[in-house]
Amino acid sequence: MPKHLLFLFITVFVILGVGICRYYFHHNNVVSSDKEWSRVLRKVVVYRIDAIYYGFLAIYIASYFKRKWQEFRIYSLGFGMLLFFGMHIIIFYKMLSPENTPFFFNVFYLPLVSISLLLFFPFMLEIKGKGYLKKMITNLSVLSYSIYLMNYSIVMLTIQRFIDLRNSSGLQKMEVLFLYWFLSIYLSYLLYKFFEKPFMDLRDKIYFKKFFNQFSN
Repeated sequence: MPKHLLFLFITVFVILGVGICRYYFHHNNVVSSDKEWSRVLRKVVVYRIDAIYYGFLAIYIASYFKRKWQEFRIYSLGFGMLLFFGMHIIIFYKMLSPENTPFFFNVFYLPLVSISLLLFFPFMLEIKGKGYLKKMITNLSVLSYSIYLMNYSIVMLTIQRFIDLRNSSGLQKMEVLFLYWFLSIYLSYLLYKFFEKPFMDLRDKIYFKKFFNQFSN
């Protein structure tokens, strides 16, 4: 079997395998709250690892169907936005949750989020120039790992510790949401600038020094 087909086979196999695991979870567990669903399924690696493989699938499509990938980027973006925002609007409007619609959340919700974001890729990768949108996306990409470390364990848990939103108005919740975004990005920037980037620069310096010494000896 050609390597690229083996790559595709393994990618699809893992995606289907993880889907079966979530289906098995659904038939053997009863989720009583959003927090429990997040703890026992959303945050468990074996039920989420397919998210990485959707990225692998995108790489395969971009490599072997490059022309179609580029031609349909607008349609792909539109369908991705419709899927992502439409799904969450329905969830909000119908007040769906893991408690009242467990089959949807246990089996379909997480992969649909991954697929909707995958559909953004063809358009996002074709953004040219030095416009504000490209700069913003680039900066967020650079800070992505720092944001991953900061947004929940530091920012969200701290906000939850000091701010009770159970009886808050919609406006107050929006204010807290903007505070959450601001703190997540700002603290991530500090972490990247004063910790992550210096260590990456040191790593690169050591690596290139060893690489150069191999050829100079």
